[in-house]
Amino acid sequence: MKAICVKRIVMMLAVCALCFSCDKKEDDVIGEYTGNEQPGQIPGFGEDGGSIAGKTFVLPNGLEFTGDIMGYSEGADYATSRSAGSKIDQFANFLPTLLNEEGVSTRATIKADVTLGSGGLVTVLIQLKNTGSNKIDVEFPAGLIFESATGKYQNGILLKRVKVTVPSGGNTYYVVLHLYCGNASRSASDASAKYLRPVVAQSDLLLYLCGLVRNKKINIEENRGLLEQITYVVMILRLQNIVWKVTDYGQVPDQSDLDYIAGLK
Repeated sequence: MKAICVKRIVMMLAVCALCFSCDKKEDDVIGEYTGNEQPGQIPGFGEDGGSIAGKTFVLPNGLEFTGDIMGYSEGADYATSRSAGSKIDQFANFLPTLLNEEGVSTRATIKADVTLGSGGLVTVLIQLKNTGSNKIDVEFPAGLIFESATGKYQNGILLKRVKVTVPSGGNTYYVVLHLYCGNASRSASDASAKYLRPVVAQSDLLLYLCGLVRNKKINIEENRGLLEQITYVVMILRLQNIVWKVTDYGQVPDQSDLDYIAGLK
């Protein structure tokens, strides 16, 4: 009888282990640094001129990028479009603007529908459109990389995943993401910067950093209170320096860095 009970327990444990492994999410396995990749030598980061290695990020069905991904500066004017209206309206706007298929090209201040992420030097504006009849959830994963289209501006790294719900209706939905800089010597993002469609990092070191902070409240949406906003600024400065150690300075996080991250909420 005891032998049968023990056998059943072993089988139950094996099944549980199998189920756990099948249910594991990507965030549960990122963050392991094998030592095969050298800090300061990650392609596309720091002073390395190589091509960024990453998996293409794909939006859920029914959701699409519209327009360029740009650097975001609050209060800056961006190229937008509005309905052309009547022939008189079209003629009145023809000289100062160009008429396109969507309407009249104009410049206007864009207000973000949602602001997420963590960091201070790279901030990007993503324009999404939901072509379906129901709202759509999209997750931007940890390790998402936004590469400067010109190489003049800093490449941005999303250290902790964020989730967005894009409403239906076909209107442009503006998402602003705060990111960490991966090129210390380049210019910070501004309204003139343009970025390529994002990819998900394959770098062991970058995913290692993502793993260190995955359970920490580092994102701006998690620090809305007045005192939290003050400590948030101090925190992102420290985290940015840790990122630069890996991307630019040829170092891995030391014990003081690890202790600092461990002490975050």
